[in-house]
Amino acid sequence: ADQKIRIRAVGAMKFIGELFIRNLLVERIMHTCIQELLGLKREPIALPHSEEIEMLCKLMDTVGKELDHEKAAPYMSKYFERITEIKQQSDSARLRFMLQDVIELRGRGW
Repeated sequence: ADQKIRIRAVGAMKFIGELFIRNLLVERIMHTCIQELLGLKREPIALPHSEEIEMLCKLMDTVGKELDHEKAAPYMSKYFERITEIKQQSDSARLRFMLQDVIELRGRGW
């Protein structure tokens, strides 16, 4: 049951990303989603759950190229600092690899 929910949640992130790519959602909504998934909207800032990390990776994979522009550079820098922190603190090799893939994807220019 948990596996099905996780698959649906990750699929929902992909769908949200595709809506953004097709200009059906504004960029501000993407930044809000990313900040929520990174745990930046919580006080105190906490390590996200594994499901949130998976959803984040799928969202960044889907919209990273469109979001990573000069005007959004301060946001993206903060996101990738946080992604690196999460990767270093994660106990799960699977999640560390997922986060590393997103980091490398950005490094290659998406």
